[in-house]
Amino acid sequence: MPEAIKMIYQGGSAEVIEKKSRFIGEIYPIGSEEEAQNIVNQIRKKHYDARHHCFAYVLGEKMKWSAAAMTVSRRELRGGRC
Repeated sequence: MPEAIKMIYQGGSAEVIEKKSRFIGEIYPIGSEEEAQNIVNQIRKKHYDARHHCFAYVLGEKMKWSAAAMTVSRRELRGGRC
């Protein structure tokens, strides 16, 4: 039997707080790679002070993702400079 296809029909978000860290997840339906990148850029602007930004998308057979990248070093957070 063929595997069922899962589709996103509307956007949504969720938030979890664990050990004083805040994790925000957002989901959106997309129609193109350009639209996906625009949404990622909007979220980065919205959460400009986040230390990590991760994303993933599936568009037909194409999949793309990004691992977390720290945008601020721990030393900078303590007030020191490299």
